[in-house]
Amino acid sequence: MSCCICAFAPSNLCATENADVLKTLIGKSDVTIPRKGLHCDLNGTRTTKDGSPVFVDVKVGDFVAAYVGWAQAWQSSHVQSFTCKGKETLSCSWWYGDNPSGNNPGWQMFLNFKFARGKVLTSSLACEQVP
Repeated sequence: MSCCICAFAPSNLCATENADVLKTLIGKSDVTIPRKGLHCDLNGTRTTKDGSPVFVDVKVGDFVAAYVGWAQAWQSSHVQSFTCKGKETLSCSWWYGDNPSGNNPGWQMFLNFKFARGKVLTSSLACEQVP
């Protein structure tokens, strides 16, 4: 499978390929994002014994649920995208957030991963948040 770059207004071919990737990703809802790829406070933070803050574990399903909740409260400042690039191994990014407006500085939440031979490479899962 090769994939073109598509947002949520893709061509039919991209929509079909992206739907397959998303269906496979959602099937991994119970998979925890590896700690090395966890850079978002989707589930908050906790404090270690030495007082350092660390992110609470995040599963793929946590990201999907947060996205659905965010989408239900649609605002004109909302932005979203799902893209995959590559040929045999796709580099995919699903992100959503708010553009800066008024007193809102804006933010984006990303779920990045690799997809190859019909499978999400779970070791590549990463959740990132800006800012």
